[in-house]
Amino acid sequence: QINTKIYWDHIYTTPAKNLLYWTDSRRYSKAVEFVRDGDKFIDLGCGVGIPGRMVKKFKKGCEVWGVDISEEVIEHNKQDDPQTKYQQGYVGNLDFLPENYFDVVFCGEVIEHLDDPTSAFKDAYRILKKGGKFVTTTPEEDHIMSPEHYWYFTRDDVKKFYKDEGFKKLEFIDLDDLEYLMVIFGIGRILLGDVYGLL
Repeated sequence: QINTKIYWDHIYTTPAKNLLYWTDSRRYSKAVEFVRDGDKFIDLGCGVGIPGRMVKKFKKGCEVWGVDISEEVIEHNKQDDPQTKYQQGYVGNLDFLPENYFDVVFCGEVIEHLDDPTSAFKDAYRILKKGGKFVTTTPEEDHIMSPEHYWYFTRDDVKKFYKDEGFKKLEFIDLDDLEYLMVIFGIGRILLGDVYGLL
């Protein structure tokens, strides 16, 4: 397991992982569509913070947070994007985040790096409001190979993670172009009232 703070601090000091490396990909654009004006949004495993920056650009009055394992990237983000609440932390150990607070939690290309992928779903469920949405993306099976990837998932795997942690009204969205072939894009919700059933 190479996904440690030391490893990612080193990665984010290289030019290949700076802000210019990242683009507003289709999965990021689609995630932002689930954010409403005035929502509280957090990106778990935010890296350089592209989804949060897009939320602030395209949605009005949102409170944006970002969490990442790398202190290096968090400190850079704080200087470059001071309006966002950036904090260093480990998915699965995010007790410092407020409970029942966020409207949308995004976790993009993170769960395949974790010792326990379910920890992201547990964290998201705890910090989301009733009616909140958890959006996660991950490579489909082994379509994106990397020594950093500890797991390879199918949609059935991701569906089980959502259901086991109590998320309802689950849906998967097919992205455009190559991302359609390579990325699983899922959304699970915490319902306001009665359970209407699982999809």
